[in-house]
Amino acid sequence: MPSMQEPLAKLERAGEHLAVLNAEVSAYSGREPKPYRIVTKEYSDAEGNFTIKIPVLQIIERPPVRLGIVIGEFAESLRASLDYLVWQLSLLTKPDLDTLPDDRAPVTDVSFPIFRTRPPGGLQANRRLQFVPDEARDIIETLQPYNVITPPMEPWVDAESSWLWILYRFSNRAKHRTINPVGLGVAITYLDAAGNLTSRNERVMGFDDETPLAPIPDEGKLEIEISLDVRFSEAIFNQSIRMDTLNELYRFVREQIFPRFMRFLE
Repeated sequence: MPSMQEPLAKLERAGEHLAVLNAEVSAYSGREPKPYRIVTKEYSDAEGNFTIKIPVLQIIERPPVRLGIVIGEFAESLRASLDYLVWQLSLLTKPDLDTLPDDRAPVTDVSFPIFRTRPPGGLQANRRLQFVPDEARDIIETLQPYNVITPPMEPWVDAESSWLWILYRFSNRAKHRTINPVGLGVAITYLDAAGNLTSRNERVMGFDDETPLAPIPDEGKLEIEISLDVRFSEAIFNQSIRMDTLNELYRFVREQIFPRFMRFLE
């Protein structure tokens, strides 16, 4: 009998991969000795009239490649949970799918489609959803990246920034190549000698970059606290995905997608 049991089990497995990823990123960021160092560099003006000493942040140890393997396992499991969902929905109208050979159409066609642009005719005639009940198919269409575009006002959301398109990109990349860390998000908190907050800023840096920090004061002491956020991308550096985004992606599938189909498969 069709049910949510298998899709939810696959979703849970994705959550287990995500928990491992979060733990290993935290271990990297908090390890001793630190994976970064702060060195002092002297900078002079073009005429050489004055020199200023500035602390500079340098990354001396990159995150392990293993992190990319784990994120791939997370993305593939999360993506597969949606395919499992469509399979169970398809069994509602075609129970004999389970008895067909694995290499035979329409078995190989059943999956959760993700489109950045609207296909001709929408999803009504899409073969991947040919056995999905009409009402459930309509819900899947509302979730498509091409349907999440908002009007030109804040907050702007485009198809490429949608949760499902991010999942599509990462799961496709993970099938063929490792999703390697591409850089770090650096949150820098400045404290004075008394431990009071003076300022805080965030930036993204590549592993070979150097990030200038606040100049060393002539008097007193400036303490600098640094936290790191590993960034991943299957494309280019300026489109990197942070860990918070991966956590939100998982919550989106678990809390925004799956509950919409519970009534079909209770």
